[in-house]
Amino acid sequence: MKHSSKQRDVLLLTLLVAVGAVAFFFFANPKPPPLHNGRNAYEWATRLAWPPDQESRDEATAALRALGTNALPLLRQRLAEKEPFLRTVRVWLGAHLPGQMGRVFTRNLKPISYATIRSTAANGLKALGTNAAPAVPDLIRTMRDPDREVMWSAATALGETGATGALALIPLLNDPDFNVRHATAYALGQIGGLPALAAVPALVKCVGERNESIRNSSLYSLSRIGAVAGPTVLKLIQESGGEARRNAAKALVAVRPRGQLTLPVLVEMAHDPDAASRAVAIESLMSLRITHTNAMAVYVAGLTDTNPTVRLAAANALAEAAHKSSNATPTLAALKENDPDAAVRLAAGAALEKIAAFPKPQTISP
Repeated sequence: MKHSSKQRDVLLLTLLVAVGAVAFFFFANPKPPPLHNGRNAYEWATRLAWPPDQESRDEATAALRALGTNALPLLRQRLAEKEPFLRTVRVWLGAHLPGQMGRVFTRNLKPISYATIRSTAANGLKALGTNAAPAVPDLIRTMRDPDREVMWSAATALGETGATGALALIPLLNDPDFNVRHATAYALGQIGGLPALAAVPALVKCVGERNESIRNSSLYSLSRIGAVAGPTVLKLIQESGGEARRNAAKALVAVRPRGQLTLPVLVEMAHDPDAASRAVAIESLMSLRITHTNAMAVYVAGLTDTNPTVRLAAANALAEAAHKSSNATPTLAALKENDPDAAVRLAAGAALEKIAAFPKPQTISP
């Protein structure tokens, strides 16, 4: 019995040693990444930037697309690559210790930019297009990379991943870092169209951002999503108030839905109790070049509004629609002479000049 127990222990120990040897061999000799024409995915990704000629970039893009999803493991690994802690310590000591003492710590330390490695990997994923969808979580994490170049590389890669990327990007429009919000808004525009439709409410909210870059990127993205976003934006105008309603009206100019849907919604908004909203409604109508009879009536009525911002918007709109604004001439003339607001007086004068430049319709005598 004792002899049998010893045999069992020897067998167990032998098995453990064998498993350990296999595991060591597996991890010490990992399977090499797939190659295309002798290069792996990361090597092809580096050629997206160097040599700096279009033929080389096209060749690299074609190679990465040929590798397809086989390129993902290596590129995702490189995307997460950070400077090893020991190397960070050596670099810090080399920079802070004097003379020879500092140089001892950095001896034989090759210069490596880990940010460049991550950025290169993101550019490689961008070349994969929608095949990079499984890497979306990795790219979303990289959007918070401290290196701005890496963050933008991740954003442009996400811009090629379609609806999967769009859904993952939406929460980042609320990120505390305005750089992240800016890059996110831009990436959603790169996706554009129906795949980015779910991002419309969040992008409309960003139209009201204080940061001009975020506002512009949000409007750009809405324009890239296009008329398919029209029903969503129109609904926001109808159901919102105050700043949210004004942001939606500005967004409407970017998405440009069908005029017959837009006109009644903006005409109704032009009667909003909030003066700023009335002014934005008039500005949006004219930005969309709507000169329907109902819109012209809104412009003319705006000239007598109690708020100077609304009167100014109305005068500017009538100047843009000068070919149809002759019936507003008496009111504009009165504003030019008597309005207490200097900007309104100037706008009324400019509108009168534009209207006068159009020939009056000829009447035919019987």
